[in-house]
Amino acid sequence: MKIRYKLFFAILATAFVSVFALQQAQRYSFESGLKRYSQSSRLERLEPLILGLTDIYITEKSWESLRGQPRLPIPNILIRSEERPNEHRRPSNHFEGRQNFRGPHRLFAGLALLDESKKHIAGAIDIPKSLFKPINYGGAVIGYLAVPTDSRVTRRIDRRFSEQQQTGRIWAVIVILIGALLFAFLISRSLGGPIKNLVEQVQKLYDGHYNVTFVGEKSDEFGSLSNNLNSLAARLRDNRLNRQQWISDISHELRTPVAVLQAEIECIEDKHKPLDMDAVSSLKSEVIRLRYLIDDLHQLSQADSGAMSFNFSMCDIASEVGNAVTIAGERFSEKNISVNIELNNLPLVYGDAFRLRQVINNLLENTLRYTDSPGRFRISWRQLDSAIELLFEDSSPAVPEASLPKLFDRLYRVDPSRNRATGASGLGLSICHAIIKAHGGDIGSKKSSLGGLAIRFSLPIKDQWV
Repeated sequence: MKIRYKLFFAILATAFVSVFALQQAQRYSFESGLKRYSQSSRLERLEPLILGLTDIYITEKSWESLRGQPRLPIPNILIRSEERPNEHRRPSNHFEGRQNFRGPHRLFAGLALLDESKKHIAGAIDIPKSLFKPINYGGAVIGYLAVPTDSRVTRRIDRRFSEQQQTGRIWAVIVILIGALLFAFLISRSLGGPIKNLVEQVQKLYDGHYNVTFVGEKSDEFGSLSNNLNSLAARLRDNRLNRQQWISDISHELRTPVAVLQAEIECIEDKHKPLDMDAVSSLKSEVIRLRYLIDDLHQLSQADSGAMSFNFSMCDIASEVGNAVTIAGERFSEKNISVNIELNNLPLVYGDAFRLRQVINNLLENTLRYTDSPGRFRISWRQLDSAIELLFEDSSPAVPEASLPKLFDRLYRVDPSRNRATGASGLGLSICHAIIKAHGGDIGSKKSSLGGLAIRFSLPIKDQWV
């Protein structure tokens, strides 16, 4: 069942249950109130009988004249009530005298007289459910009139009123349910339409049509979901383009050394070039270049799949930098690049020493390949709130401003021809980015104060990993 139909029936069922429960509650409340009113009204109409009983007790000083009678002599008692002085008589609208008494009148059916201890004197014997109307004289209770209760509404006018109310409630329920039906239809249509549109657009997205646009003009959850899906579609478009570019670049990078190897081997086979040490050295350089590229691709694939292993421990990053610079010292001297290391009081970090050494070596290699001679190279650090930040700066040439955000993209080169000449794969900074991110840090690039490129990366301090 589609969600719009589920929503329709859910709203309709909720409305039906709510209206039914409300109708039952109103019915119970009304019938209870009407019952209490009917009983109160009956007690009021029995006032003449109570007055007559009071006169009998006053005259005889007891109930002996009535004791044991199966029925109260109601006509005689009412006569006693009518003969009371005018100032003690009730208004006529409360009086139902003997002229209204015809046989077993319902008003007087089932009555019983009890003494002050609620012991039976006269009238009905079986009175399990009764109201006890006290009979007072001289400020004291001289007896009780037991009036049976009935859960049914017995007066004709009360029954008619109850039936009218029930009919009104039924019509009200019908009208409310019709309104609920229309309301459920409109709500399910209003909410089902955007859902249907989202489902159709998501299906297109699933089929690979990443140019789809989700329309969400509302500021509710549908609008938020549409905006998120638009962002997802844009991200998928970018990923597809990047993947296509990535495959194209990898194919190009692999084709070049393979083509060179093939050409040189064919030259040797055709006797156009002798198989000497120079030829072997040339073949070896191309194989090394190909191996570096494959190794870098393998490391990036491990980072993407989460298979790159890390062994975290306390690491002296200053010592790792010093060792790496010492190993590369001869190459810095050959290029006439001065090195300045400012890592005094650098605290220990919690990381993988081997992986961080890869980052340091890649950044040093980047400087050695692309910094003009003579040049300058500086490594410094600063304390952040919850991390340390290392800064690797070199002198000219500078990187164009537009290229700075792309330096960590895979196979991106500011000058492709120069990168191939130096044997670079264009993946070194991408590998650095993956390693630093795995350490919970951040890495970025900016213009160097020395005139070249500055690479900065941060590493959380020990407390942030505990």
